[in-house]
Formats: sequence, structure tokens, C-alpha cells
Amino acid sequence: MIKYLKYLFMAAITMVAATGCQEEAEDAFSTAPVAPTLTSNGSILLTKNTMTENVKWAWTAARYTTGTVDYTLYAQYEETTPIQIGTTTDLTLSMAKTDFHTLLEGIAEAPENATFDLDFYVTATDDIDTYTSEKLMIRVYSYGDAVPAEATPAAEAITLSEDEPDAEVALLSWTPARLGYNEAITYRIDASYNGQSTTVASELTETSYSTTVQALNELLVKALALPAGTPTEVEFMVYAFSETQTGGVPSAAVTIAVTAYELPYPKEEYIYIPGDHQTSWEPATAPRLRAVNMDGIYTGFCYLNSEFKFTAQPDWAPTEYNNSHFPNKGENLGGEGEGNITIDQSGFYYIEADVMTGTLTATLTTTWGIVGDAVGDWNVDKPMTWNAEKGCWSTTVDLVAGPLKFRADGGWDTNVGGALDDLEYNGENCTFEGPDGKYLVELYLQRTDSKKMYATLTAQ
Repeated sequence: MIKYLKYLFMAAITMVAATGCQEEAEDAFSTAPVAPTLTSNGSILLTKNTMTENVKWAWTAARYTTGTVDYTLYAQYEETTPIQIGTTTDLTLSMAKTDFHTLLEGIAEAPENATFDLDFYVTATDDIDTYTSEKLMIRVYSYGDAVPAEATPAAEAITLSEDEPDAEVALLSWTPARLGYNEAITYRIDASYNGQSTTVASELTETSYSTTVQALNELLVKALALPAGTPTEVEFMVYAFSETQTGGVPSAAVTIAVTAYELPYPKEEYIYIPGDHQTSWEPATAPRLRAVNMDGIYTGFCYLNSEFKFTAQPDWAPTEYNNSHFPNKGENLGGEGEGNITIDQSGFYYIEADVMTGTLTATLTTTWGIVGDAVGDWNVDKPMTWNAEKGCWSTTVDLVAGPLKFRADGGWDTNVGGALDDLEYNGENCTFEGPDGKYLVELYLQRTDSKKMYATLTAQ
């Protein structure tokens, strides 16, 4: 009996083994269709200096298909709808990088000028069905068009208080700009109001900016003439710079309602103009401008020649107003950094220097003359000549008792009048009381040897 059971056990083992071999043999010789497999071609680099190249994909053949097989390649960004790249009967597909870049623009969600991953897959379609490969992730470096920063205000409104001049003010933050591939990027912030603009900060490498109450208030009031005590909308833009974007790529403008406070007016009545128009650059002997209303707006006349500066005292210290102090200059004025201010043409100028707003204008006058009853005509000027040695305009003319005035360029835009020993810009008529006769008239407007503008009449 035991011997019989032994034979039965051996027979059972043999049957199980035979069944296993039969199933393995059937798998090895299966004829079910097998989808293709994409092969990795590394990353895809889309930069300006590579756009003449092609992108190439390859895959293995689908197996056990029926009839002609068409292969279709797809790309998919994250969970978006796949886009079709192309169809072929070959096992490779090639596309110009310019065309591939255009195709990527059709994926609205894909980032611009950035590095990102794309999934690729290929389908094989025969006479019966379609078979889809596994997805293959490939990294794409796409840098073709500059993408600006996106600025966000730290607050919708900012109130600047003179009681806390050193308090920190968070102004803006922004998303990183995407410019050339692997390029270092710096940022500049500009502010604009009422047609004027100024730079708030430059050469920034971070993506946010803060400053102090005093610094921001002084900048906006001086450079933009921002009114004090009321919320005023100021536009801010962030410019991104790189090796290939030297002109800067601007963000969209954002608006902040800024309430500024008044700057304290300078206590000095006069400022001095040392420069190339002197024998030596000496503030003590330089012409002066006057703040008639003590409001930080200094006006007056000076013969300018190439370069100059301003000082608040007849010395270089402690206060100097150089080029950087005047971000708003007339077109005929220039300069760099904290250096000298330059004028594009030598000549005799009426100057207005607003040290509160950083505004500087210089109006050239080419001729000066005398008009009025005292010289016999209000319409035709008695011309005067510039005396460089004395620093005055002069002429010899017949005078009779009566009113007169001095004006530039045969018009009334620039004129002086009032008392002959204390002339005023655009003042009332002067009065010559006689006696009648021939006089040497000398007009001193530069306030060099006097704090006043004046004219002398010397009988001849």
C-alpha cells in the first residue's frame, strides 16, 4: 500500500511540473501587440544660439501589429491636454527647434523663458487598434523671449511720517525675471508721477526692496515734486537687466498711494556757483543765486562755461549740490554721478535751481538791451555788450528822464526792473531821474561782488 502511494505522489509532481512548463512556453510565444518604447535623447536646449538645430526623438518598433503602423508623438505639460508633435511610419521623428518652440507656445500653462519638464509618449496605430507607450520625462531649457518681473506693492497705501525718519518702509516685491539662459540679472526700480520719473534704486539682486521713510520721502518730493499731506498715486516699475538685455525689460506698472510730508526749506538765502566760468573754482568769489521767498528755489544769472556746481556757503563744506542732486535737468544740462553739472553751450544764462525737487533749468540769453522812454523807444532795444572782464553788460547811450527796463533777446520773457541799485527779475519799470545826457550804463546781474543785481549810470 505504501509503495502504491509513493507512485501516486511522484505522478502528481510530474503533472504539476508539466503544467508549469506549458504556461511558460505559452507566454514566451505570445503574439499580443506590444506598444513602442521611447528612448531618452537627453535634455532639449532651446536658446538663441541653438535654434538652427533640430530636436530628434526615437522609439522601438511596436510588435505583433497588423498591417501598416503609424507612429504619433505627443508632449504633455503636467496635467494639461497633450499636444501632437507629429506622425510618421519611421521609428524616429525630427523637428526644427524653431517649430518646436512655436508648438510649446500653444501650451498656455507652460512657463516662458524657463527650465521645466515635459512628458513625451508615442502611440502606434495599426489596422486594428492603437497602442500607447509609457511616458518619458525630458527636461526642456527654453530661453527665447525675455519675461519681465511681476511687481507687487507691499501695501496699497504708504503714509510717510517725519516723526519716524529712520523707520523701514517695505516698498515692492517681484517675481524673478527670466532673460537669457544662465544670465545674471539685476533690477532697477523707477517711480513716476505727473509726467516725471526718477530711479528709486538700481543694481538690485534680490526680489524685494525696502528703504527708510526719510530716504523715500526726500526722493519723491525732490525728484517728482510730490505734494505733501495728501495720498498721491505714484507708479512704480521694476526693470530687469542682463548681458543680453542691457536696455532693461520693464514690468507692468503698479500704483501705491503715497502720503509725503514737506521737506524743511534750506535756511540759506543764497547759493554759490563755482565752475569753469571762474579763473579758479572758488565758491567765495563765485556768482550767487537767491531764494527770494526762502522756499529752496534759487534764481539768478551767470555766465556758464562747460562745468559747474553749487554750494550752500562761500566754501565747499558742508553743503554741496552736485549733478546727482538734480535728477530733473533741462535738456541742455548734463553730468554723471556726483560729479560736475555740464552745460552744452557757453553763454549768459538765467538759472533756476530748485534744491527741494532737484529741478534745474538754465535759459540761454544771447543779447541784452535797454528799452523805455528814457532811451526813446519801448519796442527797439538799445543793444548792450558783454564785458567779460567786469562781468557785466554795458553800453553808452543818451538818456532822458523817464522809465526804462532791461530785457533779453528783444522780448519780455526775461527782463529785470525796479530800483536801479536793487533790480528784480521781471520787476517794475526802472526810473531815470536825470539829468539828461550821455551815460555809460553797466548792468551787473551775476551777484558776484554784491548780493544784489544792479545797474550803474556814469555820465560821459
